[in-house]
Amino acid sequence: VVKFGESESIFNKQPVEKPNKQESMISNENIKIKAFTDNVPVRKNSKNKFSDNLELSTLRSLNVMRFLTKEGIPMRRIEISGTGVISKNFEKYLGITNKQEINKKALSRTVALVIKRDEDQG
Repeated sequence: VVKFGESESIFNKQPVEKPNKQESMISNENIKIKAFTDNVPVRKNSKNKFSDNLELSTLRSLNVMRFLTKEGIPMRRIEISGTGVISKNFEKYLGITNKQEINKKALSRTVALVIKRDEDQG
């Protein structure tokens, strides 16, 4: 899971764990990067360079794509999307609950990597 600070599009790359066999296989699969934000509206001002949450989440997705291509994953296998505020379905998928209200915003500032099998591989 990749996490971001509030109104940040650059992620903290540490600690970087060595991939296990399953994770190293993603270079042979198609990857969709879905980036999210918390529910606090972003407003462009002198301190913040983003127009809205959609722009922020799209830049998060782009930065993760750049990281993955530097790690050797071919760009042709990567699709990016910024979705703005995280959906309830993804909150459930990531295990974010209302009981975690204090950390809910921080947990929502994340990126999901959706691995899609190449249709040509069968």
